[in-house]
Amino acid sequence: VPLGPDPVTAIIGDRILTGSTDDPVLHVCRKGRDAGTIVLPLARRRLTTSDFSALRDERLSRARTDVERAFEAAIYLPAILPRSAPLFGDVIPGPGNELWLRPFPGLPGQDSALVVDTLGHRLASVTLPASFRVWQVDRDAVIGVHTDSDGVEQVWVLRRQ
Repeated sequence: VPLGPDPVTAIIGDRILTGSTDDPVLHVCRKGRDAGTIVLPLARRRLTTSDFSALRDERLSRARTDVERAFEAAIYLPAILPRSAPLFGDVIPGPGNELWLRPFPGLPGQDSALVVDTLGHRLASVTLPASFRVWQVDRDAVIGVHTDSDGVEQVWVLRRQ
């Protein structure tokens, strides 16, 4: 099901974080033991008909065969779609033990990564180029994949200022 919850995992130092894209709580494990939780400062966003249409149209534009088009059209039936959007797309560890919450791809208005500390406090919001997915954050660069309108992916290295 599109927009369904996806599991997330990140490693920060000696801690392993696990959670789900539809839950604002990350579970922390250190040395094989429960080490608490991180509550992310995220609010649920209700999905609209225009959100579904934008996602479906974007996926249909990338479909190359009649079978792919039929599949994409079928999985975006309103009866099987969730009522709210995933809270985020993924958790990317940053170089200073911060967490970059990658926005869920394909949703309108999802062009900023939220950066939080390991207590869940908001540090920053970083505007990202359209169709860019963060994969790694270093001290001086953000590395990710940009997808153009033809579906061609390129690795981009964006220098931090």
